[in-house]
Amino acid sequence: GLALVRSRDNEIYGFINQGGDWAIQAKYGFARGFNEQRAVIKDLRSGKYGYINYDGEEVLPPMFDYARTYNEGLAAISMNEKWNFINKQGKLVTEMGYSDCCDFKNGKVVVKYQGKWGIIDTEGNWIIRNKYDELENFEEGLAKARLGRRIGFINEREDWVVAPEYNSAESFSNGLAAVRVNSKWGFINNRGEKVIPIIF
Repeated sequence: GLALVRSRDNEIYGFINQGGDWAIQAKYGFARGFNEQRAVIKDLRSGKYGYINYDGEEVLPPMFDYARTYNEGLAAISMNEKWNFINKQGKLVTEMGYSDCCDFKNGKVVVKYQGKWGIIDTEGNWIIRNKYDELENFEEGLAKARLGRRIGFINEREDWVVAPEYNSAESFSNGLAAVRVNSKWGFINNRGEKVIPIIF
């Protein structure tokens, strides 16, 4: 593999091989490490973002205002302060123009549209409509969601499996989620039952 390196003298980015030699010369204003055989690069002159392959070839020339790393074959790109997703060929797979977004995970991505968060699939179809003030992707079948000031957890049918009664919460991991009421924390299971009381 290739490692991303920033040159000390003029703060430009390139990639070196395992022997420490330049595989792709430092000539970019910014870059991210390779993922799914693509790396995000920023052109020094235009300030635009594009993608290169391991040979340093511009597979998508710098034309985006901002670009993120590929995940599950799709990448978020920004033009005119609107986010959409492209495939490896650079073809748009969404055209809504989101105000913010996350990265794809298990075929789903959290996006912000018209001031509210929802979840779409790889073709841009809504899985969860954009109506939440805060939303995270599904972990262990549940997504953390906020309406107003309270946080709970929904399933893909948008049932509140854990009622929105918390001030703060972490996503589920190993069947448990940390939740906060006022200044005290505890843990709930995926049925919303308090398994460690909210007293800490």
